[in-house]
Amino acid sequence: MQASKFSDAQKAFILKQGADGLPVAEVCRRACRVLEVDTSSYHDKPRRRDQAGLEARIREIARVRVRYGYRRVHVLLRREGWLTA
Repeated sequence: MQASKFSDAQKAFILKQGADGLPVAEVCRRACRVLEVDTSSYHDKPRRRDQAGLEARIREIARVRVRYGYRRVHVLLRREGWLTA
């Protein structure tokens, strides 16, 4: 198993900041600044905003077809003509 980049003291300090009510984004920003790591390497890629209709359809399928998994929902969406990644 790979050793952690953080020492036990650093982990405790980060957890204490989170417990004190500091937003997670700010805790991560400070940790990256201390470690001299670019913060962009720890950001998630934003989801596409124009997929509200697709998300609504997925929810509708999941509500009606409760036992369907993600693979079967994907097949139904493709059959209906939705473009999914």
